[in-house]
Amino acid sequence: MLLLKYKAHINVEWCNQSTSIKYLFKYISKRYDRISAAIRIFSFPLHERTPTVERSYFHLLGEHSIIFNNDEDMYSLLSKPSVKESMLTSWLKANKIYNKMMLATKETRL
Repeated sequence: MLLLKYKAHINVEWCNQSTSIKYLFKYISKRYDRISAAIRIFSFPLHERTPTVERSYFHLLGEHSIIFNNDEDMYSLLSKPSVKESMLTSWLKANKIYNKMMLATKETRL
């Protein structure tokens, strides 16, 4: 009957499973998932972040790179906190100091 009515070939399949119908309705009426909703509610920046990747330097103690200008005084350069500690060594030191927080559950941190 459909061939005569529309004068075209129509591929019709019969689905006798309720799960496929539930899937179709779930797919059509799907909204944002929980994480996307949280990102939108708290207005976390997702696009146009610079730099897009934050580099973590892994190194031996006292052997990390130092960036400086040629006209900079060497003594003032060596007294900077960034020369003595890096992001990694500061993180490791914080883990030693605040080791009780590592044992805390998610509910106690909030």
